[in-house]
Amino acid sequence: MYIVQGLRIFYPEMFASLDEDELKRYGNDRNRFELLTRMVGDHEVGEVPSGDIASDGTRDEAKKDAEESAYLNKIYVDSKAPTEERVLANFLFEDQQLLLTTLGCDGRSIDKTEPINYNLKLESCGHTGWTNAKPFITELDKAAYEITQDWRAADIWTCNAISNAPQLVLSRHAQFFFEFVMASAEKYRGPGAMSWLPGFVSKLEEQEKAKLKLPT
Repeated sequence: MYIVQGLRIFYPEMFASLDEDELKRYGNDRNRFELLTRMVGDHEVGEVPSGDIASDGTRDEAKKDAEESAYLNKIYVDSKAPTEERVLANFLFEDQQLLLTTLGCDGRSIDKTEPINYNLKLESCGHTGWTNAKPFITELDKAAYEITQDWRAADIWTCNAISNAPQLVLSRHAQFFFEFVMASAEKYRGPGAMSWLPGFVSKLEEQEKAKLKLPT
């Protein structure tokens, strides 16, 4: 939620109005800042039973999403929230998981950016997370290392977040999140940090545009 606050301060254009897809999905009288804040908050509530575990290829993501959605829905039902609020909560959860709207892409980007930033902060405190310290290194993590040439969690998680949802690179606000990650990496590591990221993003942009037959 603090990231949402920061985005509103430094990228106010993100919150000027709803996109066309968002207007159809959420209605004309919605505030984008409130929607995004609610989206990322409810997402964390859904993770209460299972925990917030990195997506490293070890879990059934569809099953996890279904369980989290069911738990979140139960919270709204048990609290006797109005039906329209429960429906909206379900929309927001689904949109973040399936990237159905611009808001959903923003919510996913925030959810992935937060632990990356946190890990970079931990590095500055002498508590670096090493992905290759795990007893079992997944194929997803190995593939990320081939791209990043760095086993630190911040790099591997950044790479995996984009690799798992390459369509994010074409989202309208994608550049804002890449700027945030690069700035955070430079703050905690110094100039030239995460130098692999711009080239990787550019390559994915070309691939995604080719899939959609968009001009590169």
